[in-house]
Amino acid sequence: MLSQERRRIAALYQYPDGFLNVGWFAGYLRRKAGDGRHFQIQQTNLDNHNLDLVLRKNDEIPPQFHDLKPLRAICNLTGKIIGEDPVTKEPIRTVVATAVGFDVATVLDMPIDSAFDKIPVAGAPTTNFEDHGVKLFSGRDDKLSDSSNMVRLAGIIAATRFRAPNPEKGIRARCEILLRQKEDESQLIPVRYYGRLASAVYERVMRGAACEIVGRLLADVKRTGEPIDPETGIEPVRKIHFIECTTAPGVTTKNEIKVTPEWMVKMRQELQDSQRQRAEARARRIEQQKAALLAGNGSKQSPVAEVSDAEAQALFDTL
Repeated sequence: MLSQERRRIAALYQYPDGFLNVGWFAGYLRRKAGDGRHFQIQQTNLDNHNLDLVLRKNDEIPPQFHDLKPLRAICNLTGKIIGEDPVTKEPIRTVVATAVGFDVATVLDMPIDSAFDKIPVAGAPTTNFEDHGVKLFSGRDDKLSDSSNMVRLAGIIAATRFRAPNPEKGIRARCEILLRQKEDESQLIPVRYYGRLASAVYERVMRGAACEIVGRLLADVKRTGEPIDPETGIEPVRKIHFIECTTAPGVTTKNEIKVTPEWMVKMRQELQDSQRQRAEARARRIEQQKAALLAGNGSKQSPVAEVSDAEAQALFDTL
């Protein structure tokens, strides 16, 4: 249950650009060297899976939150292109989480001690919190608290794709969605739905449709192929963030999308025009097939048999 202060912050910032967009992330603060705007929230002992967050321009982390201090951040999320896949030549997209508020994390928010016992792969950096004098929260439940990592988004589906499973490589089936909330298509938010229903979800979600996403922010970590650093023992990796759906995408109402920007109107008009053109092309093909069937029957039979549109379509579909 959110406190009054949390509800106030959420109400202020959860509708940037008129679309539902808010995330809550709790864990241990990890400050990063650099300009002071970038920091992480750590929810396991695996450093590569820390959540990367950024501050707005001129914002600062409140001074009471020092490194390794329990923290809960309220964020807005957007997409960003960070490169190009060398094989497919498709853009590599990640999620950028921008902090808009901070709160003290409670025992209901924080990940428990079992989350910090994960076994790393070779070359992956880890943090031993006991070495830093940090006493982890304990609990009876092994799973991460829902309030430790929670995202709610609503937007327009810009693209979808189905990825088939590969059990031999441990790859689960997934439906990929690019969610649009802004005119700039480089800021599409990458969303994934995993599991046995991924194919069914892919068949249902359509480009141009509005949907609501309930999920969590995760890191996809992949080896770069570069050798392990002999001094640190750490293997270089590429990390991107994405939103994993915790439920199937939902329908939206005026409570989740409060605006109808010009780009949305234009996008839907383009989709309607494309659908109309496909329908017209299909009708022309049916008429051509019907004419061909009539001509063929006419050369063998007299008088020429009448063929209905339904019969022509049935015959066309068998070809």
